[in-house]
Amino acid sequence: MRSSRRFAALAFALESLEARVVLSHVAPVVGHPLAAEVQTGTASVPGAPAPGASQAGLGMDMSAATQAGYTVYQQRTTHYSDGTTQIDDRLTVPNPNQNGTTTTDWISLRNGSGVEKMVTVATKAGNVITDNMTTTLPNGSVRTSVRTFTSEGRQTAINDTINPPTGGVETVTGTKTQRGHTQVVSQSINESDGVHQSHSVIINPNQYHQIETTTTTNPQGVSQTLKENTTIERLAPPSS
Repeated sequence: MRSSRRFAALAFALESLEARVVLSHVAPVVGHPLAAEVQTGTASVPGAPAPGASQAGLGMDMSAATQAGYTVYQQRTTHYSDGTTQIDDRLTVPNPNQNGTTTTDWISLRNGSGVEKMVTVATKAGNVITDNMTTTLPNGSVRTSVRTFTSEGRQTAINDTINPPTGGVETVTGTKTQRGHTQVVSQSINESDGVHQSHSVIINPNQYHQIETTTTTNPQGVSQTLKENTTIERLAPPSS
Protein backbone atom coordinates (compact mmCIF):
# COMPACT_ATOMS: atom_id res chain seq x y z
CA MET A 1 0.00 0.00 0.00
CA ARG A 2 1.06 3.57 -0.56
CA SER A 3 1.79 5.96 2.27
CA SER A 4 -1.30 7.30 4.00
CA ARG A 5 0.15 10.79 3.42
CA ARG A 6 -1.08 10.49 -0.17
CA PHE A 7 -4.60 10.43 1.23
CA ALA A 8 -3.78 12.79 4.10
CA ALA A 9 -2.94 15.39 1.47
CA LEU A 10 -6.71 15.50 0.99
CA ALA A 11 -7.29 16.20 4.66
CA PHE A 12 -9.10 19.49 4.10
CA ALA A 13 -11.83 17.51 2.38
CA LEU A 14 -12.54 15.92 5.73
CA GLU A 15 -13.05 19.12 7.70
CA SER A 16 -15.49 21.97 8.02
CA LEU A 17 -15.58 24.00 4.82
CA GLU A 18 -17.02 26.93 6.75
CA ALA A 19 -13.72 27.26 8.62
CA ARG A 20 -12.10 28.43 5.37
CA VAL A 21 -14.62 31.09 4.43
CA VAL A 22 -14.46 34.68 5.68
CA LEU A 23 -17.57 36.81 5.80
CA SER A 24 -16.19 39.98 4.20
CA HIS A 25 -18.89 42.17 5.76
CA VAL A 26 -18.11 41.07 9.34
CA ALA A 27 -15.53 43.05 11.30
CA PRO A 28 -13.56 41.42 14.16
CA VAL A 29 -14.94 42.04 17.63
CA VAL A 30 -12.17 43.61 19.66
CA GLY A 31 -11.67 42.28 23.17
CA HIS A 32 -13.85 39.18 22.90
CA PRO A 33 -13.54 37.28 26.21
CA LEU A 34 -11.38 34.17 26.47
CA ALA A 35 -13.64 31.13 26.83
CA ALA A 36 -13.03 28.87 29.80
CA GLU A 37 -12.59 25.76 27.63
CA VAL A 38 -9.77 27.26 25.54
CA GLN A 39 -6.33 25.84 26.26
CA THR A 40 -3.33 27.66 24.80
CA GLY A 41 -0.01 25.97 24.19
CA THR A 42 3.24 26.34 22.27
CA ALA A 43 4.03 25.50 18.65
CA SER A 44 6.51 22.63 18.42
CA VAL A 45 7.04 21.83 14.71
CA PRO A 46 10.28 23.28 13.25
CA GLY A 47 9.54 26.33 11.11
CA ALA A 48 6.20 27.13 12.73
CA PRO A 49 5.98 30.65 14.25
CA ALA A 50 5.90 31.11 18.00
CA PRO A 51 2.51 32.06 19.48
CA GLY A 52 2.06 35.71 20.43
CA ALA A 53 0.42 37.33 23.42
CA SER A 54 -2.90 38.36 21.88
CA GLN A 55 -6.06 36.55 22.94
CA ALA A 56 -8.16 38.10 20.18
CA GLY A 57 -10.76 35.63 18.95
CA LEU A 58 -9.71 32.86 21.35
CA GLY A 59 -13.06 33.01 23.11
CA MET A 60 -14.89 32.06 19.91
CA ASP A 61 -15.46 28.78 18.13
CA MET A 62 -12.63 28.35 15.60
CA SER A 63 -14.91 28.41 12.55
CA ALA A 64 -16.78 31.45 13.87
CA ALA A 65 -13.51 33.24 14.65
CA THR A 66 -12.21 32.69 11.12
CA GLN A 67 -15.47 33.84 9.56
CA ALA A 68 -15.36 36.96 11.74
CA GLY A 69 -11.90 37.83 10.44
CA TYR A 70 -9.64 36.56 13.22
CA THR A 71 -6.41 34.64 12.68
CA VAL A 72 -6.70 31.12 14.13
CA TYR A 73 -3.67 29.11 15.28
CA GLN A 74 -3.94 25.52 16.44
CA GLN A 75 -1.83 22.48 17.17
CA ARG A 76 -3.24 19.15 16.03
CA THR A 77 -1.77 15.99 17.57
CA THR A 78 -2.82 12.77 15.87
CA HIS A 79 -2.28 9.32 17.36
CA TYR A 80 -2.60 6.48 14.85
CA SER A 81 -3.72 2.90 15.47
CA ASP A 82 -0.27 1.65 14.40
CA GLY A 83 1.34 3.46 17.35
CA THR A 84 2.73 6.44 15.43
CA THR A 85 2.10 10.14 16.14
CA GLN A 86 1.96 13.22 13.92
CA ILE A 87 1.91 16.90 14.95
CA ASP A 88 0.50 19.68 12.79
CA ASP A 89 0.86 23.38 13.70
CA ARG A 90 -1.82 25.11 11.59
CA LEU A 91 -2.16 28.86 11.05
CA THR A 92 -5.26 30.20 9.26
CA VAL A 93 -5.23 33.85 8.18
CA PRO A 94 -8.44 35.43 6.81
CA ASN A 95 -8.52 37.02 3.33
CA PRO A 96 -11.75 39.05 3.54
CA ASN A 97 -11.31 40.58 0.07
CA GLN A 98 -11.29 37.08 -1.44
CA ASN A 99 -13.96 35.67 0.87
CA GLY A 100 -11.44 33.02 1.92
CA THR A 101 -8.33 32.18 3.90
CA THR A 102 -4.67 31.28 3.64
CA THR A 103 -3.77 28.29 5.80
CA THR A 104 -0.21 27.14 6.47
CA ASP A 105 0.45 23.72 8.00
CA TRP A 106 3.85 22.78 9.44
CA ILE A 107 3.59 19.00 9.80
CA SER A 108 5.99 16.78 11.71
CA LEU A 109 5.23 13.57 9.83
CA ARG A 110 4.74 10.24 11.52
CA ASN A 111 7.47 7.59 11.45
CA GLY A 112 10.12 10.33 11.71
CA SER A 113 9.67 11.15 8.02
CA GLY A 114 10.58 14.84 8.45
CA VAL A 115 8.69 18.13 8.24
CA GLU A 116 6.25 19.01 5.48
CA LYS A 117 4.94 22.53 4.84
CA MET A 118 1.58 22.95 3.15
CA VAL A 119 0.09 26.31 2.10
CA THR A 120 -3.57 26.39 1.08
CA VAL A 121 -5.24 29.46 -0.40
CA ALA A 122 -9.01 29.02 -0.25
CA THR A 123 -11.56 31.18 -2.08
CA LYS A 124 -15.34 30.93 -2.33
CA ALA A 125 -17.66 31.78 -5.21
CA GLY A 126 -21.29 30.82 -4.83
CA ASN A 127 -21.48 27.20 -3.62
CA VAL A 128 -17.92 26.39 -4.77
CA ILE A 129 -14.77 26.56 -2.62
CA THR A 130 -11.45 26.33 -4.45
CA ASP A 131 -8.22 25.36 -2.71
CA ASN A 132 -4.89 26.15 -4.36
CA MET A 133 -2.31 24.08 -2.47
CA THR A 134 1.49 24.10 -2.50
CA THR A 135 3.25 21.44 -0.44
CA THR A 136 6.97 21.43 0.23
CA LEU A 137 8.00 17.86 1.03
CA PRO A 138 10.79 16.97 3.52
CA ASN A 139 13.30 16.53 0.67
CA GLY A 140 12.57 20.03 -0.65
CA SER A 141 10.53 18.95 -3.68
CA VAL A 142 7.16 20.58 -4.30
CA ARG A 143 3.71 19.17 -4.99
CA THR A 144 0.88 21.44 -6.17
CA SER A 145 -2.83 20.83 -6.50
CA VAL A 146 -6.10 22.59 -7.25
CA ARG A 147 -9.12 21.23 -5.43
CA THR A 148 -12.77 22.24 -5.65
CA PHE A 149 -15.67 21.54 -3.32
CA THR A 150 -19.17 21.99 -4.75
CA SER A 151 -21.83 21.87 -2.06
CA GLU A 152 -25.46 20.90 -2.53
CA GLY A 153 -27.23 20.57 0.80
CA ARG A 154 -25.46 18.03 3.03
CA GLN A 155 -23.41 16.59 0.16
CA THR A 156 -20.25 18.03 -1.34
CA ALA A 157 -18.58 16.94 -4.58
CA ILE A 158 -14.75 16.85 -4.49
CA ASN A 159 -12.52 17.26 -7.53
CA ASP A 160 -8.75 17.54 -7.30
CA THR A 161 -5.88 17.76 -9.78
CA ILE A 162 -2.48 16.98 -8.27
CA ASN A 163 0.92 17.68 -9.82
CA PRO A 164 3.44 15.46 -7.96
CA PRO A 165 7.13 16.41 -7.96
CA THR A 166 7.97 13.29 -9.96
CA GLY A 167 5.89 14.54 -12.89
CA GLY A 168 2.59 13.49 -14.37
CA VAL A 169 -0.87 14.32 -13.11
CA GLU A 170 -3.09 12.60 -10.54
CA THR A 171 -6.83 13.23 -10.39
CA VAL A 172 -9.25 12.78 -7.52
CA THR A 173 -13.04 12.57 -7.48
CA GLY A 174 -15.19 12.02 -4.44
CA THR A 175 -18.08 13.00 -2.23
CA LYS A 176 -18.41 14.23 1.34
CA THR A 177 -21.69 13.82 3.20
CA GLN A 178 -22.43 15.57 6.51
CA ARG A 179 -24.60 13.73 9.06
CA GLY A 180 -24.67 15.69 12.29
CA HIS A 181 -21.21 15.43 13.88
CA THR A 182 -20.20 12.73 11.38
CA GLN A 183 -18.75 13.11 7.89
CA VAL A 184 -18.48 10.29 5.36
CA VAL A 185 -15.92 10.80 2.59
CA SER A 186 -15.39 8.50 -0.41
CA GLN A 187 -12.63 9.24 -2.92
CA SER A 188 -11.03 7.70 -6.00
CA ILE A 189 -7.44 8.66 -6.82
CA ASN A 190 -6.28 7.99 -10.37
CA GLU A 191 -2.50 7.48 -10.25
CA SER A 192 0.07 6.09 -12.69
CA ASP A 193 -0.34 2.56 -11.28
CA GLY A 194 -4.14 2.59 -11.33
CA VAL A 195 -7.05 3.74 -9.20
CA HIS A 196 -6.77 3.85 -5.41
CA GLN A 197 -9.96 4.00 -3.33
CA SER A 198 -10.40 5.69 0.04
CA HIS A 199 -13.39 5.61 2.40
CA SER A 200 -13.34 7.66 5.61
CA VAL A 201 -15.72 8.15 8.52
CA ILE A 202 -14.88 11.24 10.58
CA ILE A 203 -16.52 12.08 13.90
CA ASN A 204 -16.09 15.49 15.55
CA PRO A 205 -17.51 15.29 19.10
CA ASN A 206 -16.42 18.92 19.52
CA GLN A 207 -14.03 21.39 17.87
CA TYR A 208 -11.07 20.05 19.88
CA HIS A 209 -11.41 16.36 19.06
CA GLN A 210 -11.59 14.36 15.82
CA ILE A 211 -11.84 10.59 15.34
CA GLU A 212 -11.27 9.19 11.88
CA THR A 213 -11.29 5.69 10.39
CA THR A 214 -10.01 5.37 6.82
CA THR A 215 -9.86 2.27 4.63
CA THR A 216 -7.71 2.48 1.50
CA THR A 217 -7.71 -0.06 -1.32
CA ASN A 218 -4.99 -0.27 -3.96
CA PRO A 219 -5.49 -1.25 -7.64
CA GLN A 220 -4.72 -4.89 -6.75
CA GLY A 221 -7.63 -4.95 -4.30
CA VAL A 222 -5.50 -5.01 -1.14
CA SER A 223 -7.02 -2.93 1.67
CA GLN A 224 -5.75 -1.49 4.90
CA THR A 225 -7.56 0.39 7.66
CA LEU A 226 -6.02 3.10 9.79
CA LYS A 227 -7.64 4.81 12.76
CA GLU A 228 -6.72 8.32 13.88
CA ASN A 229 -7.46 10.14 17.13
CA THR A 230 -6.72 13.86 16.90
CA THR A 231 -6.72 16.36 19.76
CA ILE A 232 -6.63 20.08 18.97
CA GLU A 233 -5.14 22.81 21.14
CA ARG A 234 -5.65 26.51 20.47
CA LEU A 235 -2.53 28.65 20.22
CA ALA A 236 -2.40 32.43 20.54
CA PRO A 237 -1.88 33.93 17.06
CA PRO A 238 1.71 34.95 16.22
CA SER A 239 2.60 38.59 16.78
CA SER A 240 3.30 39.12 13.08
